[in-house]
Amino acid sequence: MEYDLAGVAEISNWATADHKKINLGAYISEGKGVCRHMALTSQWLGARMKDKYPTLLTGEFTVPVNQRTSDNAAHEWTRYTTPSGKVYIIDPAQKFVGTLEEIMLDGSKGATRWEYFANKQEKDEHEARLIGGTAIDGGRFWKRKNKK
Repeated sequence: MEYDLAGVAEISNWATADHKKINLGAYISEGKGVCRHMALTSQWLGARMKDKYPTLLTGEFTVPVNQRTSDNAAHEWTRYTTPSGKVYIIDPAQKFVGTLEEIMLDGSKGATRWEYFANKQEKDEHEARLIGGTAIDGGRFWKRKNKK
């Protein structure tokens, strides 16, 4: 699927007064989409893989959305969380597949990097680990780990 905003607008025009929603399959078959269509497609593929390999993929696929109030922009991606809590980000629009740590440390993303955290506590814990500390009290305070 190619990132194609104009193509999405064209497909969206297929809606009629009776049918205001367009099936995801239309975007897939046309090979056109934006982050939302790409994320939903990768989640759908992940669910099919879980059905086929239930002992291999025991985690959860979700499709979070993040909205920035500064410029009213939004972005969606697929997130796979293993039973042990390790988080993988599948972001076809940004051409990235890897761990949450990898995407947050990838300086090449620059201004296009999105907040991939599930919530503020997860973000605080991640930032505390980066400085060698531990987030405590709901992430409001960081305690530096003893270095020996």
